[in-house]
Amino acid sequence: GNTAAEDRVSTSRLPPADKATIPCISVYTDDEIVDPESRLSNPRVLKRVPVLAIEAWVSVPANGELDDELDAIALEIETVMDADHWLGDTVGDNGTMLLKTEMGMKLDGARPMGCVRLEYESPYRSDLRVEPGEDIFDEADVKLRQPGQAEADQAEHLITDINQE
Repeated sequence: GNTAAEDRVSTSRLPPADKATIPCISVYTDDEIVDPESRLSNPRVLKRVPVLAIEAWVSVPANGELDDELDAIALEIETVMDADHWLGDTVGDNGTMLLKTEMGMKLDGARPMGCVRLEYESPYRSDLRVEPGEDIFDEADVKLRQPGQAEADQAEHLITDINQE
């Protein structure tokens, strides 16, 4: 209950079915980007940057002034997120970062509803997914030969310790 939504927080991507359940908040991840620099790490560690989407749904007030309602719940969400940038040590690097805020309205149904969507970058790293002792790529037998050159005349080089720190 740190927002007007109180305990009406879910992981659903669907808007609320009726006015009785709002205000409410949905929290889920959208796209996840893997930093291209990850391919240069040795051993391989992927820097992942998922987008954490937080959508808050509110009733349109009788006076039609929706922006004030959306601004208020967005500020409550930002305050909660600012209190723990690392989401209980689940986010790495510099913690979460607000990327953008969008506001809109859903007109279908018995009564229009407003929605504010906050998108946060929430980076973390994941290690290579093999257990120690498992077969991992650790050496390469590289063979080179020119077009038309006989196989017996090819150059060969054994590269080892590829995944050593």
